[in-house]
Amino acid sequence: MAKQLPEGEHDFETIVAVCHPDPEDEDREIKVVSPCGMCRELIADYGADIDVIFPLNNEIVKCNKHRKSMFNRLR
Repeated sequence: MAKQLPEGEHDFETIVAVCHPDPEDEDREIKVVSPCGMCRELIADYGADIDVIFPLNNEIVKCNKHRKSMFNRLR
């Protein structure tokens, strides 16, 4: 979002943060992580209706703060 907003892109449906492994790591899995503080601020300011995918209790879930519920378990 930090790159797209200044470029005029404001129509987001879903957002997910991922962590890529270092090239030297044996574990090469790309992991879904919780949005960082800056991303959370951008979501709150510009994307109140955006669905967010994040890990919760060993599951990957998708939710929207305005619906106040998790509506889809992804794993």
